[in-house]
Amino acid sequence: MYKKIILLSFPVLYILAGCSKKDEVQPEPPQGEEVVVVLNNLSETYSFYFPESSDTLIDVDTTGSAPNDILIDGNYAYIVNSGFGGKPSIMKIDLERDSLVASFTFPDGSNPYGVVKYGDNIYVTCTRSNMLYEFDLYLTPVDSVRVGKSPEWLTAKEGMIYVACTGYDFSSNTFGEGWIAVVTRGPSGLYVKDSLYGGINPQDVDIIGDSLYVLSTGDYGDIKGKIYIYSLKDTVAFKDSINVGNSPGYMYPYNGCLYIVDWAGGFAKVNPRTNEVIWQEVGEGASRVVIDYNNMGFLTRFNATSANYIIIFDPEDLAIRDSVFMGNAKGIQGLALWMRIH
Repeated sequence: MYKKIILLSFPVLYILAGCSKKDEVQPEPPQGEEVVVVLNNLSETYSFYFPESSDTLIDVDTTGSAPNDILIDGNYAYIVNSGFGGKPSIMKIDLERDSLVASFTFPDGSNPYGVVKYGDNIYVTCTRSNMLYEFDLYLTPVDSVRVGKSPEWLTAKEGMIYVACTGYDFSSNTFGEGWIAVVTRGPSGLYVKDSLYGGINPQDVDIIGDSLYVLSTGDYGDIKGKIYIYSLKDTVAFKDSINVGNSPGYMYPYNGCLYIVDWAGGFAKVNPRTNEVIWQEVGEGASRVVIDYNNMGFLTRFNATSANYIIIFDPEDLAIRDSVFMGNAKGIQGLALWMRIH
């Protein structure tokens, strides 16, 4: 399975109580220097935070226009630039050398959003054009397919790409029922094989084991956040749902639990085995989350005019351990973990 979890190009070490199988064998962590890579949406740069030394390196290099998502594969970062105020694009960057390796420019108005690697290909959603693009590892276009209304995040497993299509209507600025497009490859290329109900405004999807989790954000009003659960074993079938509250729009799987993020509500840990949901407030601006092999969590807190922070937390109980200043008016958002091996 690939999606945000692929950002950890190394195995996790610890097991969270109540979320993971007790008989799971955890391999030894790799040798190398861990780096948290942060996208600055407003300043259009990326920055580094080094957990071992607590050092920061702000504005390492520039991105494209309005960077929204990042995928790290070895020493390479794939950065999706939504294109507001410029050109929509995806860039492949050599993080060790801070150099551009390859890039692709999408049609104007596409609004590329999320990225995933599956096999030897890279997949990118485009929210405004309702498209899913497929590239090779050097960003040469391979294929594309229309998937559904306003797609955002995506994940993949066993030949299937699962794309969260939010149902958002840009012409009327309204939220509707959304669906998960199940994309696979046929004799003529990519096609939508099936669609799964995703509630109102499903923005994210992740896979743990044989289950697909769909994060439905709601309408930022009366309809609150909800997670729909589908079994992927043998045949796809609806299993259950969990009311999570607030309006979360991003989800990260770690050791059997799901960590969800809401701009205004903070972030939460969801245990699918017990349906327990624990929220932690951090103030406005919570954006993205990752968890490293040392069992430490990192959350970006966006601010357009003032201080931006990485919030460091304990994934077990969501206790805040520290905060790291990452610059003023940067709009920090996407983040990923890079295991730097010299």
